[in-house]
Amino acid sequence: IVLPADTTIEDPVSGNNSASDTDLRDGLFQNGFEDANINAPAGSFRLPSTALRGALDEVAIAVYRLTDAHGEALRVYARVWDGQVQYALATRDASGALRLGVWQILESDPQLSWTAISDSRGWVLSSAGLR
Repeated sequence: IVLPADTTIEDPVSGNNSASDTDLRDGLFQNGFEDANINAPAGSFRLPSTALRGALDEVAIAVYRLTDAHGEALRVYARVWDGQVQYALATRDASGALRLGVWQILESDPQLSWTAISDSRGWVLSSAGLR
C-alpha cells in the first residue's frame, strides 16, 4: 500500500503491524494442483467435498480444471444447493467451447476420472466422469 505524499500517520508501536488478504478466484484453490495437465492415457482426482462445503454457496464456481494438448478440456463446477454439495462437468465440445452438463449430488468425496488419447500434439481428453 502506498499512501499519498501528504499523509501523516503516527504509529507508536510499529512492531505489531500485520495484515492478511484472501482472494477467492474463479478456481477455488489456485495453488496448481487443480489445473492438472493430461499427460497419460488415464487419471483421476478425488474432490474434497467436506473441505469445499464451507467455501461454496448457491453460485457455482470452478473447483478443478484439466488442460490437454489443445488447451482447457474440462472444468468441474461445484455449488451448495438445497443444503447439498452438487457438481457439474463442463467439457469441451467439437467446436472447442466448454458445455456444462447436468448437476449431480454424489455421496462422500466424488472421484473425477478421465481418459485421453495421444495425437500429434500430445494427450487429448477423450472422456471424463464423476462417481
